[in-house]
Amino acid sequence: MKKNHGFTLVEIIVTVALIGILMALTIPGVMNYFSDVNMDKARAEANSVLSIAQSYQDKLSLSGNDNSSGTITISDETIKQSIVDKAKGTGKLDILVFEDGNVKRFSYIVSGYDVQLSVSGNLIVMNSGDEFYQKEELPA
Repeated sequence: MKKNHGFTLVEIIVTVALIGILMALTIPGVMNYFSDVNMDKARAEANSVLSIAQSYQDKLSLSGNDNSSGTITISDETIKQSIVDKAKGTGKLDILVFEDGNVKRFSYIVSGYDVQLSVSGNLIVMNSGDEFYQKEELPA
């Protein structure tokens, strides 16, 4: 009598199908987890940069920008980079506008995310793809 020591084709196909189903169910959850972690890191870094920018507002107003209207737009890339460096950031401070001593407009780009200040003062994290924007407003 001959003993069979292998698997049948049906057993192999069923096993591969089960592995495929399990992968299809778990991969999106893992990807969302990493996306959320990256979004939280981007927000935290932007919050740090925003805090440093706010604390240096008096010094920034002396940089030659028009202060008569109460609005200060920081366009000097060296100043913006020094704020990022002081916050130990890795991104790019794109927009920084003060109005009456407070940050009015703020945009910080880091790790594929654009973190902006909303009208309510919260940070909005936008993940920009080719034509895809996912906005998530996070409380300050």
